[in-house]
Amino acid sequence: MIKNSKQAAITRTKLEQLKLDLAAYQQTQETLLHPVRYKLGLKAFEGMINDLSEQLALYERVTRNPVNQFAGFKAPQLTDLLTQVRLAKNMSQKALAEKIDVQEQQIQRYEQDDYAKASWARVLEVYHALELDIRLAHFDVAKVSKRPAPAKPALYRKWSTPIKVNRESADLAGRTIKSKRSIFQF
Repeated sequence: MIKNSKQAAITRTKLEQLKLDLAAYQQTQETLLHPVRYKLGLKAFEGMINDLSEQLALYERVTRNPVNQFAGFKAPQLTDLLTQVRLAKNMSQKALAEKIDVQEQQIQRYEQDDYAKASWARVLEVYHALELDIRLAHFDVAKVSKRPAPAKPALYRKWSTPIKVNRESADLAGRTIKSKRSIFQF
C-alpha cells in the first residue's frame, strides 16, 4: 500500500517506466525468444503494471473521497484503516507524529509494518489523533479463573483463561457479528 505522496510519485514514475520497458520488450524480444518465454515475460510485465496501477488507484481513491467510506471494517483491516484515514484527511506523517508527540520516523515505522509493533495504547492514540470514533460491540463472557500453575515457569501463573463460555454469550456474539459484520462499530 502506498502510504504517502512521495511513495505515490515514485510509484507513478516506476509505472511509466514499466510501460516503456514493456513496449521495448514487445518490439525487441518477440522474434528473439521462444513463444512460451515471450508470453511469460509479457505476463510478468502485465502483473507488475496491474499491481502498481491498483496501488495507485487505491491511494487516489482514499485521498480524494470522504472518510466515512471506512464504515464496516473488520479487525484485521483496522491497521490499514489508520493509514487510509490519515491519507483521506490529507494529513502527513509529520502532522500525525506531532499530534501524538512522537518523531515522524516512528509513524513511518508503524506504517511500514502496519502497526504490528505498536502498543494498543499507541494505536488508540493514533485513532484519537485521526478523530475516529470506534466502539467495540459488547460481548458477555463467562467468569474467568486462574489456570493451574505449571511445574516450572512462573511466568504462566499470572495468566488466566475462561473456564467456559456459556451458550447464551456465544450466541449473542455470533448474532452481533452477523448483524454488524464486525465486532467494531463506527
